[in-house]
Amino acid sequence: HMRDSVSQFSHTMAAQSHLNIEAHHLEILNHNFRNWKHIRFPQPFFACPALILETYERGNIVTEILDVYEQEARVLGGNFKGSDLIPVDLAKFIVTTGLSLYLKMLFVDNLMHADLHPGNIMLDIRHPERSGIGRNDPKLGVTLEDAGMVAQLTEEESSSFIGLMASLGAGDGRSAAEFSMMFSAGSDMDEQQREAFIIAMEDFFAKHCGGYGTNVNVGDVLRGILVLIRDHHVRIDANYATLVVNA
Repeated sequence: HMRDSVSQFSHTMAAQSHLNIEAHHLEILNHNFRNWKHIRFPQPFFACPALILETYERGNIVTEILDVYEQEARVLGGNFKGSDLIPVDLAKFIVTTGLSLYLKMLFVDNLMHADLHPGNIMLDIRHPERSGIGRNDPKLGVTLEDAGMVAQLTEEESSSFIGLMASLGAGDGRSAAEFSMMFSAGSDMDEQQREAFIIAMEDFFAKHCGGYGTNVNVGDVLRGILVLIRDHHVRIDANYATLVVNA
Protein backbone atom coordinates (compact mmCIF):
# COMPACT_ATOMS: atom_id res chain seq x y z
CA HIS A 1 0.00 0.00 0.00
CA MET A 2 2.79 2.35 -0.99
CA ARG A 3 0.51 5.17 -2.15
CA ASP A 4 -1.27 5.37 1.23
CA SER A 5 2.01 5.18 3.13
CA VAL A 6 3.60 7.98 1.10
CA SER A 7 0.48 10.11 1.51
CA GLN A 8 0.56 9.72 5.30
CA PHE A 9 4.30 10.40 5.45
CA SER A 10 3.93 13.48 3.24
CA HIS A 11 1.18 14.87 5.47
CA THR A 12 3.32 14.40 8.59
CA MET A 13 6.40 16.02 7.06
CA ALA A 14 4.47 18.91 5.51
CA ALA A 15 2.86 19.73 8.86
CA GLN A 16 6.31 20.04 10.46
CA SER A 17 7.39 22.59 7.86
CA HIS A 18 4.70 25.09 8.94
CA LEU A 19 6.21 26.69 12.02
CA ASN A 20 3.01 28.42 13.06
CA ILE A 21 1.61 24.91 13.62
CA GLU A 22 4.55 24.14 15.90
CA ALA A 23 3.81 27.36 17.82
CA HIS A 24 0.22 26.20 18.26
CA HIS A 25 1.41 22.84 19.59
CA LEU A 26 3.72 24.60 22.07
CA GLU A 27 0.88 26.76 23.36
CA ILE A 28 -1.30 23.70 23.97
CA LEU A 29 1.51 21.72 25.64
CA ASN A 30 2.38 24.66 27.89
CA HIS A 31 -1.28 24.90 28.88
CA ASN A 32 -1.56 21.16 29.54
CA PHE A 33 1.48 21.24 31.84
CA ARG A 34 0.79 24.62 33.44
CA ASN A 35 0.55 23.06 36.93
CA TRP A 36 3.74 20.97 36.57
CA LYS A 37 6.37 23.31 37.99
CA HIS A 38 9.36 21.29 36.76
CA ILE A 39 8.12 20.72 33.18
CA ARG A 40 8.53 23.39 30.54
CA PHE A 41 8.16 23.89 26.83
CA PRO A 42 9.52 26.93 25.00
CA GLN A 43 6.98 29.76 24.85
CA PRO A 44 6.38 31.06 21.30
CA PHE A 45 5.98 34.82 21.02
CA PHE A 46 5.86 35.15 17.22
CA ALA A 47 5.14 32.64 14.48
CA CYS A 48 4.28 32.46 10.81
CA PRO A 49 4.58 29.49 8.44
CA ALA A 50 8.28 30.19 7.76
CA LEU A 51 9.46 31.52 11.12
CA ILE A 52 9.04 30.90 14.83
CA LEU A 53 10.50 32.97 17.68
CA GLU A 54 10.38 31.42 21.12
CA THR A 55 11.88 31.80 24.57
CA TYR A 56 15.43 30.67 25.23
CA GLU A 57 15.48 27.68 27.56
CA ARG A 58 18.55 26.77 29.58
CA GLY A 59 19.79 23.26 30.18
CA ASN A 60 21.68 20.34 28.70
CA ILE A 61 20.27 17.53 26.64
CA VAL A 62 19.97 14.24 28.50
CA THR A 63 22.74 12.49 26.58
CA GLU A 64 25.25 15.22 27.44
CA ILE A 65 24.56 14.75 31.15
CA LEU A 66 24.87 10.98 30.93
CA ASP A 67 28.14 11.38 28.98
CA VAL A 68 29.62 13.29 31.93
CA TYR A 69 29.14 10.29 34.19
CA GLU A 70 30.38 7.89 31.52
CA GLN A 71 33.57 9.94 31.30
CA GLU A 72 33.99 9.83 35.08
CA ALA A 73 33.55 6.07 34.98
CA ARG A 74 36.30 5.73 32.38
CA VAL A 75 38.63 7.80 34.56
CA LEU A 76 37.96 5.55 37.55
CA GLY A 77 38.49 2.44 35.44
CA GLY A 78 37.64 -1.01 36.71
CA ASN A 79 34.08 -2.18 36.20
CA PHE A 80 32.49 1.21 36.79
CA LYS A 81 29.77 2.37 34.42
CA GLY A 82 28.26 5.81 34.13
CA SER A 83 25.01 4.54 35.57
CA ASP A 84 26.86 3.55 38.76
CA LEU A 85 27.84 7.17 39.39
CA ILE A 86 24.61 9.06 38.71
CA PRO A 87 23.17 10.34 42.01
CA VAL A 88 20.14 8.23 42.91
CA ASP A 89 17.88 11.26 43.39
CA LEU A 90 18.82 12.56 39.94
CA ALA A 91 18.27 9.18 38.29
CA LYS A 92 14.88 8.81 40.00
CA PHE A 93 13.88 12.31 38.92
CA ILE A 94 14.77 11.67 35.26
CA VAL A 95 12.95 8.33 35.11
CA THR A 96 9.84 9.16 37.13
CA THR A 97 9.37 12.61 35.59
CA GLY A 98 9.90 11.30 32.07
CA LEU A 99 7.48 8.44 32.56
CA SER A 100 4.89 10.62 34.28
CA LEU A 101 4.82 13.27 31.57
CA TYR A 102 4.68 10.59 28.86
CA LEU A 103 1.72 8.85 30.51
CA LYS A 104 -0.04 12.17 31.12
CA MET A 105 0.19 13.02 27.42
CA LEU A 106 -1.03 9.55 26.45
CA PHE A 107 -3.79 8.93 29.01
CA VAL A 108 -4.96 12.39 30.10
CA ASP A 109 -4.24 14.96 27.40
CA ASN A 110 -4.54 12.79 24.28
CA LEU A 111 -1.83 14.97 22.71
CA MET A 112 1.61 13.42 22.43
CA HIS A 113 4.88 15.18 21.72
CA ALA A 114 5.81 12.73 18.97
CA ASP A 115 9.56 13.32 18.68
CA LEU A 116 10.89 12.51 22.16
CA HIS A 117 14.45 11.50 21.31
CA PRO A 118 17.07 12.52 23.91
CA GLY A 119 18.13 15.56 21.87
CA ASN A 120 14.72 17.12 22.51
CA ILE A 121 14.80 16.52 26.28
CA MET A 122 16.78 19.06 28.29
CA LEU A 123 17.62 19.02 31.97
CA ASP A 124 18.41 22.21 33.85
CA ILE A 125 20.81 21.06 36.53
CA ARG A 126 23.18 23.11 38.64
CA HIS A 127 25.87 21.06 40.40
CA PRO A 128 23.65 18.02 41.04
CA GLU A 129 26.31 16.22 43.08
CA ARG A 130 26.34 19.09 45.61
CA SER A 131 22.66 19.97 45.87
CA GLY A 132 20.24 17.47 47.35
CA ILE A 133 18.16 17.11 44.22
CA GLY A 134 14.77 15.59 44.60
CA ARG A 135 11.41 15.95 42.89
CA ASN A 136 10.68 19.22 44.74
CA ASP A 137 14.08 20.85 44.21
CA PRO A 138 13.56 24.19 42.42
CA LYS A 139 17.00 23.86 40.80
CA LEU A 140 15.97 20.93 38.65
CA GLY A 141 13.70 21.06 35.64
CA VAL A 142 12.87 19.34 32.36
CA THR A 143 12.24 21.18 29.10
CA LEU A 144 10.89 19.44 26.00
CA GLU A 145 11.76 21.07 22.69
CA ASP A 146 10.77 20.76 19.03
CA ALA A 147 7.02 20.18 19.07
CA GLY A 148 6.71 20.22 15.29
CA MET A 149 5.33 16.67 15.32
CA VAL A 150 2.53 15.65 17.66
CA ALA A 151 0.09 12.75 17.67
CA GLN A 152 -3.53 13.16 18.65
CA LEU A 153 -5.55 9.96 18.86
CA THR A 154 -9.20 9.18 18.50
CA GLU A 155 -10.73 7.25 21.39
CA GLU A 156 -10.48 4.03 19.39
CA GLU A 157 -6.82 4.67 18.48
CA SER A 158 -5.98 5.44 22.08
CA SER A 159 -7.65 2.25 23.28
CA SER A 160 -5.76 0.12 20.75
CA PHE A 161 -2.35 1.61 21.58
CA ILE A 162 -2.89 1.35 25.33
CA GLY A 163 -4.01 -2.24 24.73
CA LEU A 164 -0.69 -3.01 23.04
CA MET A 165 1.27 -1.54 25.96
CA ALA A 166 -0.86 -3.51 28.42
CA SER A 167 -0.14 -6.68 26.41
CA LEU A 168 3.58 -6.08 26.94
CA GLY A 169 2.92 -5.78 30.67
CA ALA A 170 1.06 -9.08 30.69
CA GLY A 171 3.54 -10.84 28.41
CA ASP A 172 0.60 -11.79 26.18
CA GLY A 173 1.73 -12.24 22.56
CA ARG A 174 -1.70 -13.14 21.20
CA SER A 175 -3.23 -9.99 22.67
CA ALA A 176 -0.33 -7.89 21.32
CA ALA A 177 -0.93 -9.29 17.83
CA GLU A 178 -4.66 -8.63 18.00
CA PHE A 179 -4.16 -5.01 19.07
CA SER A 180 -1.48 -4.52 16.39
CA MET A 181 -3.96 -5.67 13.74
CA MET A 182 -6.29 -2.88 14.90
CA PHE A 183 -3.64 -0.31 13.94
CA SER A 184 -5.20 0.24 10.53
CA ALA A 185 -8.82 0.70 9.56
CA GLY A 186 -8.01 -0.73 6.12
CA SER A 187 -6.57 -4.11 7.06
CA ASP A 188 -7.08 -6.72 4.36
CA MET A 189 -5.54 -9.80 6.03
CA ASP A 190 -7.38 -13.08 5.63
CA GLU A 191 -7.85 -15.55 8.50
CA GLN A 192 -4.78 -17.61 7.59
CA GLN A 193 -2.56 -14.52 7.51
CA ARG A 194 -3.97 -13.30 10.81
CA GLU A 195 -3.31 -16.61 12.53
CA ALA A 196 0.25 -16.78 11.15
CA PHE A 197 0.92 -13.31 12.55
CA ILE A 198 -0.53 -14.25 15.96
CA ILE A 199 1.59 -17.41 16.16
CA ALA A 200 4.74 -15.48 15.24
CA MET A 201 3.97 -12.90 17.91
CA GLU A 202 3.35 -15.58 20.54
CA ASP A 203 6.70 -17.20 19.69
CA PHE A 204 8.44 -13.82 19.93
CA PHE A 205 6.88 -13.04 23.31
CA ALA A 206 7.79 -16.48 24.65
CA LYS A 207 11.45 -15.65 24.00
CA HIS A 208 11.62 -11.91 24.69
CA CYS A 209 8.67 -10.65 26.75
CA GLY A 210 7.52 -12.32 29.93
CA GLY A 211 5.76 -9.16 31.11
CA TYR A 212 6.68 -6.22 33.29
CA GLY A 213 8.78 -7.16 36.30
CA THR A 214 10.75 -9.76 34.29
CA ASN A 215 13.52 -7.40 33.12
CA VAL A 216 11.84 -6.76 29.76
CA ASN A 217 13.61 -4.36 27.42
CA VAL A 218 10.54 -2.53 26.12
CA GLY A 219 12.48 -0.84 23.30
CA ASP A 220 13.77 -4.16 21.97
CA VAL A 221 10.30 -5.72 22.20
CA LEU A 222 8.69 -2.84 20.31
CA ARG A 223 11.37 -3.06 17.61
CA GLY A 224 10.68 -6.79 17.36
CA ILE A 225 6.96 -6.13 17.01
CA LEU A 226 7.65 -3.68 14.17
CA VAL A 227 9.78 -6.31 12.42
CA LEU A 228 6.92 -8.82 12.64
CA ILE A 229 4.47 -6.19 11.40
CA ARG A 230 6.70 -5.62 8.38
CA ASP A 231 7.39 -9.31 7.70
CA HIS A 232 3.69 -10.21 7.84
CA HIS A 233 2.56 -7.14 5.83
CA VAL A 234 0.34 -5.83 8.60
CA ARG A 235 -0.86 -2.33 7.79
CA ILE A 236 -0.51 0.37 10.44
CA ASP A 237 -1.60 3.99 10.19
CA ALA A 238 0.85 6.85 10.66
CA ASN A 239 -0.30 7.79 14.17
CA TYR A 240 0.38 4.31 15.46
CA ALA A 241 3.77 4.05 13.76
CA THR A 242 4.72 7.39 15.31
CA LEU A 243 3.64 6.29 18.80
CA VAL A 244 5.40 2.92 18.67
CA VAL A 245 8.67 4.50 17.52
CA ASN A 246 8.22 7.25 20.11
CA ALA A 247 7.70 4.77 22.96
